[in-house]
Amino acid sequence: MSAALPCSVALTAARSLNARIDGFEAAGRTFGGATCHPARMNGRDCHLIRPDRSHYKDVVEFIAPERLRDALRLEDGVTVRIDFEEP
Repeated sequence: MSAALPCSVALTAARSLNARIDGFEAAGRTFGGATCHPARMNGRDCHLIRPDRSHYKDVVEFIAPERLRDALRLEDGVTVRIDFEEP
């Protein structure tokens, strides 16, 4: 599945591909868990992060082994291609 951003992303990746990060407590604060969905942004490996709790309704976040903003020379407002892995 592919999507161009900015847009609303309909996530249908198989649950078996997802990784779970459990919430935890540290220094008197609680941090909610999240689910990571494997993806590729403009051909680079990454994961879409879906936090269990968030203040944002219209923001998605990605993590990767490299800083994607630098590696892909991204600026705010550019369109990127997102491919989600399918089983």
